[in-house]
Amino acid sequence: MFGKKLIGCAAGLAALYLTMFVGSLVSQEMRAGEDSFRKGKASMEEFECEKAIEHFSEAINANPEEPEYFLERAKCRTMLNANTAAPANSAVRKTPKMPATVALAVADLDAAIKIDPEYSPAYFVRAEVKSPYAAPGSPAVAETVKDYDKAIELESGKAEYKFAKARFLLDYAGDEKAGLAVYASMLAETPNDLKVIVARANYFMRAKKYDCLLYTSP
Repeated sequence: MFGKKLIGCAAGLAALYLTMFVGSLVSQEMRAGEDSFRKGKASMEEFECEKAIEHFSEAINANPEEPEYFLERAKCRTMLNANTAAPANSAVRKTPKMPATVALAVADLDAAIKIDPEYSPAYFVRAEVKSPYAAPGSPAVAETVKDYDKAIELESGKAEYKFAKARFLLDYAGDEKAGLAVYASMLAETPNDLKVIVARANYFMRAKKYDCLLYTSP
């Protein structure tokens, strides 16, 4: 009887030590991930995107369950292919083909959302990343709008998300009615918001709809 108790006690201690050891390893990995992430952010601030991507990849390898690591790597990959296409309402605008590095950025954002479906920045950045490659009238437009809408749903107080959605609809998707409806909705929430009024006026100027500049109500 005593021998069985002794064996049971030893087994319990072994399990405890194993748990502590595994926990220590996990803690070390997480710290390594945080360190690599900080290095990535520092490189990103210096516009050293390739080096930043390496650091963010190291962070992901150390802790693949942190959505922010995927988000920041996606931003870096997008920076490597800064798009300079003219807006959809420009006569010279042609929807470019998505580069491979941008497709990898989208994959990173997909991963971040899979980890945390409530992570609003990932939806917003995915919409921003995909917007220059969404041809007017294509299914990609609806997909991009869906991402903007999800980000806004999760963080309705973020005016940045709403402005970006309006800009996409007006300047890339070529959907004036929907784009102006976003501004109207914002003005309904906050009447006489100068930033919204100016943004809408800038659109009318770009579209050469000067008569609309006299219209100031939501």
